[in-house]
Amino acid sequence: MKKLYDITFAFITRSMGYGIAVVLFSILWSGLITEANLLYISPTLTHFFDFSDDFFLLLKILFVLPFPTAVILYGGLTRIGIPALLPSFRTANRLIVAEGGSISITAGLSKDEYSGLLRAINRIPVIFFTVAVIEVAYIDIVVLAYAFWMNYSAFSVSLIFFSWFAQTTLYAGVGYLLAETVTGRMRRECKMMLRSLGADHEPPAPSSFKYKGAIIAALVASILTYAILMTYINREAFARVLIYLITFFSILSFLSFLIMRGFYKALYDVGAVVEDLKERGEGIIFTSTLDREIVNLAGGINAASDTINDYRLNLEYKVEERTRELSEAKDEIEAAMEELEATNETLVRVNRELEDSNVRFKKDMLMAASVQAAFLPRTAPNSDGYDIAHVFKPMSGVSGDFYDYYLTNGRLEGAGLFDVSGHGISSGLLTLLARSIIGKHFVNHQDEKLGTMMDTINKSLINEIGQTGYYLTGILLRFRDTLIEYANCGHPHLLYRSGRTGNVGQVTPPDGESIVGPFLGIDLLDKNYRSLSFRFNPGDCLIAYTDCLLETTSPDGAHYDEARIMKSLREAPDGGSGDILDHVMKDFYDHAQKASDFSDDITAIVIRKK
Repeated sequence: MKKLYDITFAFITRSMGYGIAVVLFSILWSGLITEANLLYISPTLTHFFDFSDDFFLLLKILFVLPFPTAVILYGGLTRIGIPALLPSFRTANRLIVAEGGSISITAGLSKDEYSGLLRAINRIPVIFFTVAVIEVAYIDIVVLAYAFWMNYSAFSVSLIFFSWFAQTTLYAGVGYLLAETVTGRMRRECKMMLRSLGADHEPPAPSSFKYKGAIIAALVASILTYAILMTYINREAFARVLIYLITFFSILSFLSFLIMRGFYKALYDVGAVVEDLKERGEGIIFTSTLDREIVNLAGGINAASDTINDYRLNLEYKVEERTRELSEAKDEIEAAMEELEATNETLVRVNRELEDSNVRFKKDMLMAASVQAAFLPRTAPNSDGYDIAHVFKPMSGVSGDFYDYYLTNGRLEGAGLFDVSGHGISSGLLTLLARSIIGKHFVNHQDEKLGTMMDTINKSLINEIGQTGYYLTGILLRFRDTLIEYANCGHPHLLYRSGRTGNVGQVTPPDGESIVGPFLGIDLLDKNYRSLSFRFNPGDCLIAYTDCLLETTSPDGAHYDEARIMKSLREAPDGGSGDILDHVMKDFYDHAQKASDFSDDITAIVIRKK
């Protein structure tokens, strides 16, 4: 296959010129891919929009016009005395020749001629990309102008725009990547010849991985937007659009392959350079890519190789020079040693001060932990209808977890369990503020849905703490006789065990959508919280917990995950909430095997209906 490619490429180069050979091979694949894409999109568009026959005739003419234009621009008539209109293509057609089944650079060129040829070869993919965009863009303009003239709706115009935008990006993007690949060998040969002639630099790379990533992103965005719009217009077109998306992502895989191919080749070249240096070779890399990142890396490697080679050639001189420098630096070293001794004395003094500061810090942490503990309920409230037990174990004295029970005239109205991001005093202080805000809203807005209340609480938190980067997750419960209202803000799921059947599962809405809302303390204008109500019959129980239980691993690395918690809850005795919680925590500690070595605060609440 490669031999056939070389023969065909050499034949076109010999007949029409190197530049037109590059363009033809780039257009061959990018044009086929784009035409296949267009053939699929066109019937879809014409199904929804009334394009006239005259307009289709105009489009056919517009499609044909770029081909004779390309022949003139890129030098397809060079062999009959009409050179390419573009200077880069003129240079490439003049200096790159075909002999037999291979192509090569004209022998005997000067350093300046090689530099000019390298710049020309580097510009060819960029020029092709620019011209390709123009070729397709003017067709886009005609189509859009026709749409406006026919008074299509803004939605229809958007559909047409995104479909043609995809063609433009696909045609130009694929063409650029292929043109870069095709010209890679000549680019490499130019760099090798410049190196042999003593050139110490090369033209700046015109491309970058981020530009290629932008092409991929533009394709994805345009295609997905088109698919969404088509599906919105006609739900019956979903299957057709789905097949189109599958085909597009196959094309996207091909583009990604071209990009990764260049990256892999660069890595291979780096490895070859390292091996060459190990064998005492020159260790110079000549890249074929246009990506700025790879070119800069190659430049750095070549500079390092030059330095290494210079040291090899001048080793004895370097050793003598270094010996003389060390001898001259003897006095400086002795002076430095004296200074080091003085610095050491200073460090001893500073270390002593740090130890004193650490003692004071520990005292402050103990005081902060005591203050925080004073604000949290030491025991669960004594309620006629509910049996409640909890466990609270801070990791470092001051906890980022907090829990609360909400009572009105001695009657238990609700409960909450929350987890503040981070650890230490800052998180501990935020727990106090958050507890106050949540408790105030719960007590003062008892008739308000918990989802709506969460929105209000979130706004209050943002107003109080600002954009500090801290946030909260949590669960909020409201008790109404045999009903419980439940809201979740980014927290692990609330688990439920039926007293009648013993079944255990997540508390989720009947519609199957997630009840879990966004974190508290983060401004997300397009996100809302929701709540649900479910029956809570005698014998039923709930467990809420913070994420330490899910993140703790056994010595062999296995997580104590939600499935393990559900299993432990299912196997817990039918006694009181304290017995159930003790069973779950014992299972947790048995799993961890090191009950005092945790990376986060531990908090859990079990609520059982009497």
